[in-house]
Amino acid sequence: MGKASKEKLLEMTEMFKQIITAKRVTLHGFALVYGQEMIAEEYYAPFHERSLHRMFSVAKSFTSLAIGLLCEEGKISLDDCICDYFPEKLPEEGAHPWLAEMTIRQMLMMATCYASTTYKRYDSDDWTESFFRVEPDHPAGTLFSYDTSSSHTLAALVEKLTGMSMLDYLREKALDKIGFSKEAYIIPDEVGVSQGGSGLVCTLRDMTAVACLCKDLGMYQGEQLLPKWYIEEAMANSITTELQPVLDEQQGYGYMFWRTRYHGYCMYGMGGQLALILPQYDLVFTTIADTQGMNAGLQMIYDAFYDTIFSCFEREEVMPRMEVLPVSGEADSHFAKLFQNCRFEMVENKQGLKWICPDFEQRKITYENGTGIHTITYGYQSWETQKFPGTEYEAIASAAWQQENHFILKAYVIEEAFCHMYMELGFREEGSLGVRLQNTSEPFLQGYSGILGGHSV
Repeated sequence: MGKASKEKLLEMTEMFKQIITAKRVTLHGFALVYGQEMIAEEYYAPFHERSLHRMFSVAKSFTSLAIGLLCEEGKISLDDCICDYFPEKLPEEGAHPWLAEMTIRQMLMMATCYASTTYKRYDSDDWTESFFRVEPDHPAGTLFSYDTSSSHTLAALVEKLTGMSMLDYLREKALDKIGFSKEAYIIPDEVGVSQGGSGLVCTLRDMTAVACLCKDLGMYQGEQLLPKWYIEEAMANSITTELQPVLDEQQGYGYMFWRTRYHGYCMYGMGGQLALILPQYDLVFTTIADTQGMNAGLQMIYDAFYDTIFSCFEREEVMPRMEVLPVSGEADSHFAKLFQNCRFEMVENKQGLKWICPDFEQRKITYENGTGIHTITYGYQSWETQKFPGTEYEAIASAAWQQENHFILKAYVIEEAFCHMYMELGFREEGSLGVRLQNTSEPFLQGYSGILGGHSV
């Protein structure tokens, strides 16, 4: 990739600041590291370089790194089932089958059997216990679903196996050697477990130092502090996030690290806590902020960075065709052949979806819901025009395989209703299916929203 001069980066940093100020984004500070040099580090009063700042879900990435270290020590394997480590947390009747088979790897990928965070649905102070007691929504390993209780439970695993707080374990293994502040901490839950999903409190420099360590694949001053193999896996695209609401969350997900544009990845916490890592450009950009209540605030930070600082680097740009873009991905998959014309019976659900049957050869999905049996046909790298099921509205549909086991269909009504329905199918070899439905709020789209599961018959 093309290199950038320090002078140009500093010039674009000033432009970044001007844009952030003009858009009234509540930034508290930012840092820019190019290669091994800190190009810029600035703070907005009353914040300064020693200010401890709540980093929210950046904690998830720290939890991931701790899990990687446990793997390197041989204490766990990523394909271990999480229930095996917490028999005391299981209900008396035993774990639900979808929970019993869930692995640590699936938890890292945010591909649990839950559609949302469990401790928010459980009447107890024991957040870890909630992960084993709440009724699952769909088979694990089939769909991306952001689940903070997954991170929290993995932090509990770290603390159970090491006998240390998670941050102390990370300090002993790596953080002390990179100058991580002694004052940083992770807020515990009510029973004393570190909130590994949202409780990290540290400085901007701390977050920047960890981001740089990840960029350098765990190597610091000639010493391998984090396992290289794990960093490479953790930053890879493990699961599709195509149906996330904004562009910078649609690039895929690793092991509690978000993928980004330009082959990068990031640690991200609510409110604009961001550590953007672009290894191909040898670049790290970090921010602390409070964009809560400002819906587009995070995207403004991203856009300002890409339009200014990142513009210093040459990169390949592809001009899209002048049309509504069809779904990107592959036309075929091993799972397409495995489940061609296979009928999946759905577990009872509030959406009223009874069964679904994909015909990948004829490019159509047939299903039965509360209004009858319907079929949607779709184009690949194109749109198929039809009446939306159960209506007289003209609609277009396109679909593709985003990953080997993830299929996404998008349908848009293009007449006066002007709405959409998205369907994601996540398959597993043994015949489990996870289904995610998303819609816009037209009456005829009731039932096309939520996450559910089923099995082949």
